[in-house]
Amino acid sequence: MLGIGQFTEQMENVFEVCSDLRELLFRNFRESRFVRCEPAITAPVVERLSFSLSPGCLYNSLAIVFSSMICPSLTSLHMEGMDKYANPWPKDELNMFISSSSFRLTTLSIKFIPLLDTDLIDLLHRLPSLLDLTIDDSRVSDTSPITLCLLQRLHASRSSALVTKLQSISLTFSGSDFSDRDFVDMISSRWNPKAFTGGGDCSSNRDGETLACLRSVVMRFTNRDVDEEIYGPLKNLEAVGMRAVVSGQNS
Repeated sequence: MLGIGQFTEQMENVFEVCSDLRELLFRNFRESRFVRCEPAITAPVVERLSFSLSPGCLYNSLAIVFSSMICPSLTSLHMEGMDKYANPWPKDELNMFISSSSFRLTTLSIKFIPLLDTDLIDLLHRLPSLLDLTIDDSRVSDTSPITLCLLQRLHASRSSALVTKLQSISLTFSGSDFSDRDFVDMISSRWNPKAFTGGGDCSSNRDGETLACLRSVVMRFTNRDVDEEIYGPLKNLEAVGMRAVVSGQNS
């Protein structure tokens, strides 16, 4: 992996010299310089793109990089905020990045970054190939994206269920008010024992859409206890093959 602390027109030279570069990490610091590039620079073989985001940087590095790069081979996108990072979510720039790159993303991780549930739902709607999802709202003072609305949109019974190929989900929730029963119901809706025991990976929802069998769920609560009775159904799923980890202040 190559770590870089800036983004300028010279990035094109980096990709020419490092023609086999597959993993790229952007770190922004107070002295970092990020400049939009037109036309966008193509990184043809980059498969993993990561960001370590400091609040001290004068630039919205996410917005600048997303509007200045094309990554057709990208499969993994990781974004992590540091020290109360609070820059605006670059919705338009990210949507443009997804559209122009036309990649098949399988892994998405968003940690410690302010994000509305509506923006996360919009993003997931654009990533139908996603297999692994990680969301961590710790260290974020604004509204968490992990809401009832998100859980409902992930429920397999919906005709417009999000990320129907999803096989692994990991959520860390730092709030106190959470829809436990809706979460358990959503996870249960994505478990297909026939596909799991029969060796297949997929089933179909009520509209005939292909739906993968969810294999792993991790739910961490940093500021609340876990009601063992409510989460009992997940223990039952774990007994028949699903990896189910639920932890809180009391466990």
